[in-house]
Amino acid sequence: MGVSFPYIGREVFADTKWQKPAYQSKGPSRFKNNMVLYSKRENDMLASERQTIIYNMVRRDGAVRTSDLKSILKVSEMTIRRDMEDLEFRKLVQRVRGGAVAVGNTAGNMPFAIQSGIHLAKKLDIARTAAELVHDGMRIAVDGSSTGLESARLLKSFKDITLVTNNISLLWEFRNLPAIQVVILGGEIASDGNSIDGSFAIENAFQLFPDIFFFSCAGFDADNITTATPIAVEIRKILLRNSKKNVLLADSSKFGNKGFVRLFDWSNVNVLITNPSLSEQARDSILGNAPHLEIILAESSTAPNKG
Repeated sequence: MGVSFPYIGREVFADTKWQKPAYQSKGPSRFKNNMVLYSKRENDMLASERQTIIYNMVRRDGAVRTSDLKSILKVSEMTIRRDMEDLEFRKLVQRVRGGAVAVGNTAGNMPFAIQSGIHLAKKLDIARTAAELVHDGMRIAVDGSSTGLESARLLKSFKDITLVTNNISLLWEFRNLPAIQVVILGGEIASDGNSIDGSFAIENAFQLFPDIFFFSCAGFDADNITTATPIAVEIRKILLRNSKKNVLLADSSKFGNKGFVRLFDWSNVNVLITNPSLSEQARDSILGNAPHLEIILAESSTAPNKG
């Protein structure tokens, strides 16, 4: 049985059906067709019911989308946001763009739609910097990450480029752009709902030799780059070996995080694009093991001009 928030008359659980109140509060209320029309005070208490459902869904699934909650709870988006703010204030969930996630949840364990909204501004800054490494005529590989997707979105103005990817979202983004050829690695749809994986995709990846490979991760430190799940790990390793230049796209919040699965060390990574909040000490620790690595700090597009 789920965690409850007790209030007047009963306790509400996200995994139980509607329960009649054991008793009524002494505040004013009316009855109609055996249904209780709660007073203003009791209407306020109904927030506890919604928040119990939201909390238990996040605890069960790791994340929840605002659009799904609107449909389930039959309330406005503003009401959902207020409930999430209250839950976040009590440190029960963490709000992100488009929904909420479990406190301490790693991005790699979240649904792709939720994951895409986390640290979005930093991802866009990194994506803009990554696009500066691209020129017309290039063959570009992009992994199934949300940061990879944002980077690819900025390549639509280029001509005669080829995108190689296992990122399903890219198919929709580039469907009406004849100047850009998209090569999708055929295979099985992975559990994240956005990546293609499996033996067919791995076999296809072996045959391709991109000019540049953009990829992301769940965490990195001075020694290793890691990911949260085994999804498409082998594909990324193959593309890393086959590409002329390999570029890691990772914001500073991922430094020190250790995902469940090791991707690789820094030996075959040429460029790290991150944001300026990655400390100088962290950068030095990485360069100590990878002196060949170029670290590019992606300045915020909203940062004030200097000088």
